[in-house]
Amino acid sequence: MLKDPVNHVRKIANFLRKPIDQVLCEAIAEQCSFENMKRNKQTHREAGPEGERNTKPELKKWRDTAFGMYRKGKVGDWKNHFTVAQNERFDALYQEQMKGCDLTVDYEAD
Repeated sequence: MLKDPVNHVRKIANFLRKPIDQVLCEAIAEQCSFENMKRNKQTHREAGPEGERNTKPELKKWRDTAFGMYRKGKVGDWKNHFTVAQNERFDALYQEQMKGCDLTVDYEAD
């Protein structure tokens, strides 16, 4: 998505069988950019209605200590937050869950 957001918006629209022109693709890509999402208070977890996601006790620690829903928006920044053991667990679980799926996801920047 980061490398070519406009083209990915078009692919999503095609998948949904929704006609879309270039101007709308560009506008959607711009509104969905990391910087716009980070600035837009409506995309933050605090903006949601009161409900389970805002009141679960197990989320309180994360909610009270997080710097916000959006951090840096950099591909691969997760490496700064995972231990080696966590990374190994993630890789094993990912391989198990995605077995037989032809979807490829870039977890590192080129």
